[in-house]
Amino acid sequence: MVRTFPRPLVKLRKTLRVSILTPYLTPAVCGLLDHSRHLGHELIRRGGTVQLLGLYGEEGEIDTQVLPEKRIAMWGVERGSLNAAIAEAELDWLIVQLSSYGYSRWGAPWGLGRILYKLKQGNRVRLAAIVHETHCMPAQLGWKGPILSLWQRYTVSSLLHCCDMIFPTVDIWLEQCLCDYRLPKDRVCLLPIAANVQSVILTSSERESLREALGILPNSKVAAIFGRWDSQKLALRRLSTEVRRALLERKIEHIISIGGDGPNPPKDLWSELGGKEFNGRLHILGPQPVNMVGKYLSICDIGLVSAPLRMWKKSGAARAYEQAYLELWIADDSNNRMEIVHPDGSFPTWEETAEILWKKLAIGLPGGMSPLP
Repeated sequence: MVRTFPRPLVKLRKTLRVSILTPYLTPAVCGLLDHSRHLGHELIRRGGTVQLLGLYGEEGEIDTQVLPEKRIAMWGVERGSLNAAIAEAELDWLIVQLSSYGYSRWGAPWGLGRILYKLKQGNRVRLAAIVHETHCMPAQLGWKGPILSLWQRYTVSSLLHCCDMIFPTVDIWLEQCLCDYRLPKDRVCLLPIAANVQSVILTSSERESLREALGILPNSKVAAIFGRWDSQKLALRRLSTEVRRALLERKIEHIISIGGDGPNPPKDLWSELGGKEFNGRLHILGPQPVNMVGKYLSICDIGLVSAPLRMWKKSGAARAYEQAYLELWIADDSNNRMEIVHPDGSFPTWEETAEILWKKLAIGLPGGMSPLP
């Protein structure tokens, strides 16, 4: 275990300076980018300064109104660009958005772990990790599972042991951090994910009008799939039996596809349902402006969730369904059944999430920083 000590403080200040490291920045489309932007915006609103670092992306594509302080650094051991970016920024914290497959083809972020270990050895910056994914179980990885699962577990554990604070996003990751990785309890804090789109409440006439524009009758049951194309396909695959039966029995009249990481949907998007007889009832809207996503979700009744039941709260799309008060259909992989979740209004907001993070990161920093009321 690496012992860490507070970085020497040269002068008192009340600004929390952080960099958020995420694998992808615009024009890439992914949940980690949305998470970083929303979180960064809330930290700035509380008086902090935020810098984005990414492995893939284009600097010119970042919305400077959302994150006015920005930089993209191609990190790497040989280039040392992450070290340079951190030194220039005089950071209080480097926050790593940890979803292992974003940093490694095999889901074992060994290179990132080595960089963070060297940063801690140099006592350059405090490190925090927001844990969106941990290691896979052997059964999830096919014939290479027994070896690769152990390697992922070792590399993720080593990386997290370099961190001063760890923020799992769901209970199952919290349990793994404490039990599997044996991280100290005082360094681990649950940080729920909020919806990655704004809530929109339409009047009855607005809802009818938007449905009519899509050829949907007022009382028809409509299901939504939302997110990247792969996520939409996964939701249909996991729930194919139940969705196909509901379409045949007219318990679902239409499915709306919202979003995607490109203008052209994959040709096999609807093959997960096992046939073409439902094509007339499937509406592919493709990528939409942020303000329209909430509107389209609000005309739906059911949200088809791509994540399994034990970790569905890690999905920004699922949280968006929940925020729109849709009935959530979620596959339970443990017994090959589907569970239905009815939102109760207790979903987290970005303000609440940022409040938790701010309080934890501000401990021990100068000036007695406190969040905005």
